[in-house]
Amino acid sequence: MNLAPAGYERVVHSLFGGRETDVLTHSIYKMKLEAIDDDFSCDAELRSSDELCGRIPRIANKAPVIMKELSSHKIKLSDVGSGTPPIELLIGADICGVIRSNKSLDLST
Repeated sequence: MNLAPAGYERVVHSLFGGRETDVLTHSIYKMKLEAIDDDFSCDAELRSSDELCGRIPRIANKAPVIMKELSSHKIKLSDVGSGTPPIELLIGADICGVIRSNKSLDLST
């Protein structure tokens, strides 16, 4: 993304099972997150990490029933199929709590 860090933070991460990481230094970036349709935005502080987790599966293009149902609820997915680039940003609970709609949807498929 070619952003200049706004600062740095040294952190020890607590992992499942009571384990902890060594002290890690993360770059901090200030960024505005916006909805694709511009109906929402919020300011966020993001921390860098070379790898956050393992592979995150995508919904395949071969799932037209799921895509049709999501579309009927005005839900758009921007990273569908095998040709999409790797995920570069994961939103944590601190940011997710700001942008949640307090709605959930149980898909019938």
